[in-house]
Amino acid sequence: MKTRLERASGTSGELSPLLAARVQELARAAAADARLENLTPLPEGARTRTPGTRFVAAWKDETRPGRLLPFEASSSDTYMLAFNGGAMRVFRQQAAVVTGTGSPYELAHDFTDAQIEKLFTAQVRGTMFIASGAKPRVLTRQLDDDWTLAPYETIEAPVRLQNTDQAKTIQASGTTGSITLTANFPAFLAGHVGSVWRLDENDFADIPAWKAIETPITVGAKRRNKGRIYEVTVLNSASGDTGPNPPVHDAGEVFSSGGNVTWKFLSYSGGYVRIDAVASSTSATATVLQRLPDQVTTKPSYRWFEAAWSDVRGWPTAVSVVDQSLVWLRDNEVWISRASDLYSFDLMDEEDSAINLSINAPDGRLVEIVWVLPAGVLVIGTRSGEWVIRGQSTYERLTATNARAVPQGSKGSLNGHQPAMINGGAAFIGEDGRRLHFARFDAVTEQVEFAEFTTFSRHMLRGRARQLAWCSDPHPVLWARLANGTLCGVTLLPEQDVIGWQRRPFLNGKVLQIGAIRTGDSRGSELWLGIERVINGQTRRYWEVQQPYFEALDEDAPDARGAWFLDCALSTSAGAGPFTYVTGLAHLEGQEVGIFAEGRMLPRQIVSDGKVTLPGPMRNIIVGLPQRWLLKTLPFETNSNKGSTKGTIKTSSSISLQLYESASGEASSGSGGEPLFPTGGATPAAPIALFTGTKNATVEPISEYECIYTLSGDDALPFTLLGMVAEIALKDP
Repeated sequence: MKTRLERASGTSGELSPLLAARVQELARAAAADARLENLTPLPEGARTRTPGTRFVAAWKDETRPGRLLPFEASSSDTYMLAFNGGAMRVFRQQAAVVTGTGSPYELAHDFTDAQIEKLFTAQVRGTMFIASGAKPRVLTRQLDDDWTLAPYETIEAPVRLQNTDQAKTIQASGTTGSITLTANFPAFLAGHVGSVWRLDENDFADIPAWKAIETPITVGAKRRNKGRIYEVTVLNSASGDTGPNPPVHDAGEVFSSGGNVTWKFLSYSGGYVRIDAVASSTSATATVLQRLPDQVTTKPSYRWFEAAWSDVRGWPTAVSVVDQSLVWLRDNEVWISRASDLYSFDLMDEEDSAINLSINAPDGRLVEIVWVLPAGVLVIGTRSGEWVIRGQSTYERLTATNARAVPQGSKGSLNGHQPAMINGGAAFIGEDGRRLHFARFDAVTEQVEFAEFTTFSRHMLRGRARQLAWCSDPHPVLWARLANGTLCGVTLLPEQDVIGWQRRPFLNGKVLQIGAIRTGDSRGSELWLGIERVINGQTRRYWEVQQPYFEALDEDAPDARGAWFLDCALSTSAGAGPFTYVTGLAHLEGQEVGIFAEGRMLPRQIVSDGKVTLPGPMRNIIVGLPQRWLLKTLPFETNSNKGSTKGTIKTSSSISLQLYESASGEASSGSGGEPLFPTGGATPAAPIALFTGTKNATVEPISEYECIYTLSGDDALPFTLLGMVAEIALKDP
């Protein structure tokens, strides 16, 4: 019996081999493949070649780790920042920003190699806040070649809970400037240097609270109101009362409207100091950042607050922005700045007070925060599960009085990675690196909804994912870098049931770093890579950027011009030339490279002295490492009137392929291969025309229990598969 079996879609990408026995019953298998390399599943169901990469630059220090961070100065002005070797280099429009002398612009940084790999960022307009497990940093751009990286300095810094042991006191030697702090217990360690502490008055007995129409009142009298201390400097009436309106200002002198008094702001009931040096466990030198109340100089206070951030307690490991506030996180602690003030963490009895919150699991599990998603509420990912920090309702702004942590899930997250923000949710790596999850807060149900992207392709993260990068356009692909140096991607349109995995192998390449950025010129997203290659016997590390997906320049008469299917490649300037050789290829010295010129393939060459020679004058040339693509089908099975065809000998010698704008590839049933398009002969004199339609490929006859085909290619020409039909003869049992 003969039958024709169709595969019309590839939206499921590569399917787990553990599902091989379910090919017939599993609906997803009808749109899946057994192996997919350098082919991107498209939401429409096609598989198209994944573009090659452009060589941008070698790493500054190729022996040390590097990190890519995207930076968006505006929707049309984007940068990729490369941290490596103690410096940050800036890339814009796929090229390094250079100084007036032509050398790469560099900004020195003091992140250690270990911290480089754990940088966690949040951006507010032209400012990026960076958490690393060390003192936070602030990166600011002024011009392409003018950036600053400075410590994140706050006056009203995060502090721990107030000391409640009245036997442990600290006294200050002054209220402003450089002072000495003296403790009656072992309070200070060397790791406290650079940290910010808060000192409050011991009690309020010395200064009464403000009262309306209080009389008599005299010049020099002090009163307190809403945590602030004021002094009378002028009496404007002989009646000498305080008037009906209290002072509320926090700087200078203000006349109390409706009253008879001018009030001078002196200080808050507490102030902040930065420890500069530790002389002993009971003595430290400090700089006053916010004026201290007079009482802490005359009376030792037990109402002191140790710094929440220091080398003793640790520093933030994650950062985000929510409701115009900055959020820093570490371990199980969350610090949220005051509204519209990204630098104030003052805890006050007011609506816009900062928030300090600890997350504690009801079952006693260790809570260690990994990532945060701002979604009106705060969705928190920890190593053991997921939480939401929210107010009484979804639409209510978080405050110190309504913020609470509510457990939501138990997926768990890989420590030290930053999730990819996708369509209002977060894609994050599971704790062991083998699963990829998605979390999104539903404002209607007020719950976090979860999905898993690896359910049917769990083998794809066998090398254990370590980093994610999201490219939203022109095709929605989430890329995952694995610990073993491989790269894979998943095309995502979950609402259309599109979750399609692909592998992205590189010839002689190990992926060490990835990052994604919008191009700013309507070309979609760019995937940047840090790749380690062995070149001419030496280990090299390069920054490369994936090129745009291919689209024919002329839809009515499509040809191969504009294709880029070579890796670590360079090109001549558009329209420049003609050239008889291409130079500047020292980064590929001794390598066999593909050459693509004017929409046609040239014979491969070995790069020698940093150049290759062309057979004649040519323009629009690309030279780089060959990229191999491969598609291996799942077994073709169906149901006949006798039941499933599993276990039945199948015979086939041809397959029909529906192609779109293609000129590449060969078909095989196991050994050998049948080219889909003519090969060999002289170099074409014109750009290669692209084929759209049905190709019938004859392959070596199959007579097996499983009917499997392989499509592959390693030239630099386009290939897009829309669907396939296998003609199979079933042998009667």
